[in-house]
Amino acid sequence: AWLVTAGGEPAAALAEAAVDAGMPRASVVHVATSDEAAAVLLPQLEPGDLVLVKGSRSVRMDVVADRILAERA
Repeated sequence: AWLVTAGGEPAAALAEAAVDAGMPRASVVHVATSDEAAAVLLPQLEPGDLVLVKGSRSVRMDVVADRILAERA
């Protein structure tokens, strides 16, 4: 299981909360942009992986979903 968060302070706080709740720090990544999130996530994906992309259009999380579909579908 991985958690990749993207955006400002709220996203960074979510990443830290996941670590505080017991998720291994090595499995949690925070980046500034959706493009960076896609770049971190895509090399890790394997056939059959399930990915939940949750976020607002203002953070452009649709970019992550679009890249996953384009490059791994």
